[in-house]
Amino acid sequence: MRCRPDVLRVCSSYYRNTPRELRMAVIARVAAAHDVTVDEVMGRSVQRHISNARKAAMQAIAAEFNDDSSVMIGRLFNRDHTTVLHALRKVAA
Repeated sequence: MRCRPDVLRVCSSYYRNTPRELRMAVIARVAAAHDVTVDEVMGRSVQRHISNARKAAMQAIAAEFNDDSSVMIGRLFNRDHTTVLHALRKVAA
């Protein structure tokens, strides 16, 4: 997924206030709890244990950073915002 330059400016200005490193720390914590690597969580694997960890990480980001929209979380994971919405519904169920 490629971002337009104007979208990248918005993303970088948004994450200047709340750094990407904080979100990556949350992802690392969730990955460790699910016994997978951060690269697996951020990757494209569709194996169930990895995708469940990815869904949990998306939910943890949404819970910890309330101001993040599904679009912003999707960009963090290189996914579409509808994937984030689906993950949040699956974790809640």
